[in-house]
Amino acid sequence: MSVFEFASLKGLRRLSLVRVQKLTDIAIFALAEHATCLERLHLSYCDRISLDAIHMLLRRRRGLQHLTATGVPTCRRKGIERFSEPPLPALDDTQRAAFRVFSGDKIAALRKFLDKEEQRRRDAEAQNIPFQARSDDKLNLY
Repeated sequence: MSVFEFASLKGLRRLSLVRVQKLTDIAIFALAEHATCLERLHLSYCDRISLDAIHMLLRRRRGLQHLTATGVPTCRRKGIERFSEPPLPALDDTQRAAFRVFSGDKIAALRKFLDKEEQRRRDAEAQNIPFQARSDDKLNLY
C-alpha cells in the first residue's frame, strides 16, 4: 500500500514509516489532510521530509499525541530539540544528537513555536528582510 492509501483509511490511528527513503512532503501532506484519526506517527530516518510538512501535519492533526522524527535532518536545526523528550541514557552521542520524539504537550508547544516562526518568516518577507531561523519564541525579527 502507498501512504496515500494508508491516509484514506478511516480508522488509522498509528502508522510507522521508519526508514522509508522515498517518503516526501507530499505523503505527509496527504496524512495531514486525510488521516483524521491519526494519534501516533513514526517518521524516523525519513530524510526527505521538510519542517514545513511536519508543521502542516501538526496544524491539521490536532489529535496527534506522539511523533517520532529521530534522524530526520530538518528536525536537527536549532530550536526544535527543546520540544523533544530526553534521549535514553543508553544511547551514544550520535544517537542522542539525532533523537527527536515529541509527545503530549510538547507536540502542542512545537506547533506553537513553528506557528510563530512562520509568522516571523512572513513578516521578514513583507519587510524585504532575510529570514533567519532562531531557537527562541519571540515574534520580533531581530
